[in-house]
Amino acid sequence: MGKSIRLNLPILDESIPIEGFTLFIVENREILSHLVQLIYEYDEGSQLKLYDSELRTIKSSETVVISDLLGFSINSPAVVKAVRSDLLDQLNENIEIKNQLDLLLTQITSILGSQCIESDLNLTYNELKIEKIISALEVRVDAESNTLFDQLFEVLQIFKYLEKKKLLIFINVASYFSEKELDAIKEFIELNQINVLFIEPRSVIQFAGHFNGIPKLAKKIKPIFRTYF
Repeated sequence: MGKSIRLNLPILDESIPIEGFTLFIVENREILSHLVQLIYEYDEGSQLKLYDSELRTIKSSETVVISDLLGFSINSPAVVKAVRSDLLDQLNENIEIKNQLDLLLTQITSILGSQCIESDLNLTYNELKIEKIISALEVRVDAESNTLFDQLFEVLQIFKYLEKKKLLIFINVASYFSEKELDAIKEFIELNQINVLFIEPRSVIQFAGHFNGIPKLAKKIKPIFRTYF
């Protein structure tokens, strides 16, 4: 399992642990609304605190927040940017492949440069870089989901792949799925050692045994918060 993460708010007596699959139920609408707003506006100086087991603050760039699974584009600009950045990191870490690409880029630049020199026009050009090739090839995720269940799994697959991301947050999404589907979701999350927080506006007590956990109550206000692991 990746490093556990803790969530804290001024209203809480103690922080909420997030490790693997975590279901956080907020039954008070006003508090839920405030929490969702804090999540979307989250930065290192906000009231909402996210930090790992070593007390390192989780950066906003290390989180992914999804409240509209149906409308969420797997190939949103943010996801594509992250996927391409991760691919570039992989290429740079593989010395053999990086050398091959550098050689090809040098050859391409040399050929184009020669043509520019021979032109009657005063042509100039920029240096050709690997990231520009990745962009020109329109590298993206080949998404083929037909159901919300499939789409959620695609999101989980992508999140697992993005090493720079530390926490995936779904808001009002778990209620779309059956107990059997939630079982599969939880199993995938645990097997792949990723931290995923599901924030729900209503009780899912019927799933308590299903999640193999005893409710842990945050603060002394039982009707407002419940977490399941």
